[in-house]
Amino acid sequence: MKTNRMMEKDFQEHLSKATPSKPFLFFNRVNCIYDGSKIIWRGCPPENVDKSNLDLNALQSHSDFTIDFMKGYEDRILEDVDPFSLRKINWRLLADVRYVIQDGIILKGIDGASFRSLSKSPSEIFFKDKKAVYVEKFGKLKKIDNADPETFEKIGFSYAKDKNHFFVKMSNFLVYPKTIRSMYAVFCMMIL
Repeated sequence: MKTNRMMEKDFQEHLSKATPSKPFLFFNRVNCIYDGSKIIWRGCPPENVDKSNLDLNALQSHSDFTIDFMKGYEDRILEDVDPFSLRKINWRLLADVRYVIQDGIILKGIDGASFRSLSKSPSEIFFKDKKAVYVEKFGKLKKIDNADPETFEKIGFSYAKDKNHFFVKMSNFLVYPKTIRSMYAVFCMMIL
């Protein structure tokens, strides 16, 4: 792994000098460190908070969510993650040669070596690896079942297409219009 400002040799030297009292910070805005023996993602949000049931119209659910969310921050040790191939996808996603890590949780079944964002935007919602395409939904990556990863491409912030479908992310679900005419109808519904 190398960054724009740090060459491979310098990077390896920094990692070799890391200690628990003086850990190496991998990336800006991602509190992921190496202490000489293990990689630790500091300040991870709790795993068990279900944001999909959050009722945005009920004030009580906002305070319940905030209370549950605040009591669960923790540090997570990332087992078997390769510090030399670790790369930042965005502020919540990292990948190495084997794994994709989101908020300190290793995501099973996603190929880390081929995983990438479909744009350089930090707020990107579409991602893919060699086997599948994913969309970020409520802060979690979800596989898009009908998407072809070889031909999938982004055509707008929340719009994408592959050889068979158009994809539109609307609030908390994906719509799969099959024709340009139905894609236009979905777009018209969104702006009205």
